[in-house]
Amino acid sequence: MSDAAARHPDVGELVSLACECARRAGTLLREHFSEPPRDVRTKSGPTDLVSASDLAAEDVVRELLARERPGDGVLAEERAETASRTGLRWVVDPLDGTINFLKRIPHWGVSVACEDADGSLAGVVHDPLRDEWFVAARGRGATLDGVVLGGSDATDLGVSTVGGEFSAHTPAQEERVRRLAASAGHLRSYGSATLDLAWAAAGRFDAVFHGRYPSPWDLAAGSLLCREAGLSFERVATTGDDEPLLLAAPAELARALRELIA
Repeated sequence: MSDAAARHPDVGELVSLACECARRAGTLLREHFSEPPRDVRTKSGPTDLVSASDLAAEDVVRELLARERPGDGVLAEERAETASRTGLRWVVDPLDGTINFLKRIPHWGVSVACEDADGSLAGVVHDPLRDEWFVAARGRGATLDGVVLGGSDATDLGVSTVGGEFSAHTPAQEERVRRLAASAGHLRSYGSATLDLAWAAAGRFDAVFHGRYPSPWDLAAGSLLCREAGLSFERVATTGDDEPLLLAAPAELARALRELIA
C-alpha cells in the first residue's frame, strides 16, 4: 500500500475494516458471555467496571488495526490513546454495556468508528447476540443488515418512546427527568449508549436522551448512524454547573425536547 493510500483510503475500505474489528470483538465477547466474569475491577467509581472481557475485546481490535492501519490513531475505552500519523483516528468501545454483560443481561454491543478532521467518517455498531449490524459512512447513509435506515418520523412527544439514561444526581437533573417522564409517552433505559443511538437510527426509539453526555467512544459510531439516518444529534449545554446532555431525535421532536429540558 502506498503512503498516500494509507493516509486516504476509500471510505468503503474503512467500513469493511470497522466491521471486521467489530466481528472479532463480538465473537470473543459472545464466547465469554457464557462464562463467569473474570478479573472485574473498578475504574472511576464503584459502578464503573472493567473486566478481562473488555480488555481482551479491545486488544483484538487494536491488533487488527495495528496490522492493517499502522499509522492511524486509536482512542478506546480501556487502554491509552495511540497518536495518529495519517490524520485518521479509530474510536472504539470494545464492550458498551459492561454492567449488562457482567449481569448476564443480553443487551450490549461493540462500537467501532474511524474519524478524520471533520468527525466520524465510517462506523459500525454490532450487537453480537442478535447478530445485528448497524453501519454508516458519511454522506452514504446508514443501514441495518443492508436495509437503509431513516429513523423515526414522530412529532408528538406525548406518544413517543424515548430511550437513554435518566439517572439524576442534582436537583436540576431530577427536575429535568421529572419533566421528561411526565411529558413523554414512554421512557426506556437499557444500559448501552451505542445501542440506544443505533436503535434511534433504526426508529426503534423515537428519541434518545442522556442526562450526562457520554464519552467519545460511546458516540463516534452512533452519532454517525443517527445523522446519516436523518436525525438531529446534539450536545446540549445546561445552565449552572450541570453536565451537558445528549439528544438525538427527528428535528421537530428534538425542538420539543430541547424546550422541555432547557
